[in-house]
Amino acid sequence: MAGNSDAANTAGSGPKTVVGEMVANVGDLFNQEPRNPADSPVPDYNCPVANCGTEKVCEQVNVGDPITGDSRAHIERNACNKCPSSPPQPVYKVIPRHGRNPERKVLLFYEDHTSSQWEPDSGFTAPIFHGDAGLGNREHDSMTFRLLYGLSDSERGWQCRYYKGQLDDTSTDMGTYDYADAPSSNHTEMDVNTHLQNPHYAPNLTERY
Repeated sequence: MAGNSDAANTAGSGPKTVVGEMVANVGDLFNQEPRNPADSPVPDYNCPVANCGTEKVCEQVNVGDPITGDSRAHIERNACNKCPSSPPQPVYKVIPRHGRNPERKVLLFYEDHTSSQWEPDSGFTAPIFHGDAGLGNREHDSMTFRLLYGLSDSERGWQCRYYKGQLDDTSTDMGTYDYADAPSSNHTEMDVNTHLQNPHYAPNLTERY
């Protein structure tokens, strides 16, 4: 879970506070343009050890383990994140014309060049947490995606944010690796609450393929 520093830096922020802000700003969010990563870079991260990003501490974390917003497990979580270099492409199913009903296309999912399937993050929450455009301005090359189905069972938790076709791994809006599936209490504790404590992650750790 990665997010917008304005929402996440509020002292004592919690899920109810964030939802309240979303509802209050729903009109602005609908018309929001995607945020440029250059406008919200993460602060410099002083790596505490020489092998930061090489030693993947995120691989040592099990679902349900307690972590905090200032821990390496949180800040360096994107060492376990993997994203296609360019946005996944939409895959449609064509519904043939039937009677008076015209032929139409139905979006099934998004697919990358390895045939892994992705789904877009919520059009309601992604503008808050990831700087996506509002529902009135969404375009697939400037959206945040979550892995739907990978090529193996070990592939999970990947989240990728793109801006004008480029992967964002440098801003406070970047996509981040999730330790636990949503919705679940583990996801709330390990991913949501830690993000609200600290939305600043070490940049440039996401593996591109």
